Amino acid sequence: MADNEQNAEVTQMKIVKFKTTVERLQKYLWPYRSSSSIPCVPVGPEWLSSYVDNPYINMLVAESIFSRCEMGNNVYGYVQNNSFSISKPNATGSSYYDIRVPESAPYDTVFWFFMLAAIDDRIYNDQLDYIVDVAYLLHFTEAMIRDWCRAVVYILDGHTLSPDCDLTCETEEGKTFFLHQ
Repeated sequence: MADNEQNAEVTQMKIVKFKTTVERLQKYLWPYRSSSSIPCVPVGPEWLSSYVDNPYINMLVAESIFSRCEMGNNVYGYVQNNSFSISKPNATGSSYYDIRVPESAPYDTVFWFFMLAAIDDRIYNDQLDYIVDVAYLLHFTEAMIRDWCRAVVYILDGHTLSPDCDLTCETEEGKTFFLHQ
């Protein structure tokens, strides 16, 4: 019984460490870095809730960067319009605000979609075509996709992104987004 409790405790500590890593990483990558807004992924895929039995995915959805998606799962509107509308209640009812997505927000979204695929083999097997399609719709080139995947592996290997880290990016977009160059 003590081994099971110890294993549960170790697993919980790994999830807490992962959450801390994810939130620090999102603050670094967040396109609104200079504002006081809360780092989040602007849009989450509709299929994400199907994978919450994975404790790491559950943490991302329930407590972290995907829990604060203001756009919900409206990937289509995000891709088509580069903006989305949210309803904000006020004294006279509700008002709708159109929020313009910053130019680098698609970079952030695609990064986290690839991270999801790396965290859970089922997402990789079931949703990779969807993720790549979204990337192409957001004007990603094959070289950019390689940079984004390389960055995911770099992070999961325990490295930290910074302007002087040894991550190699072949595209200017990757250098700007991941290395802030």
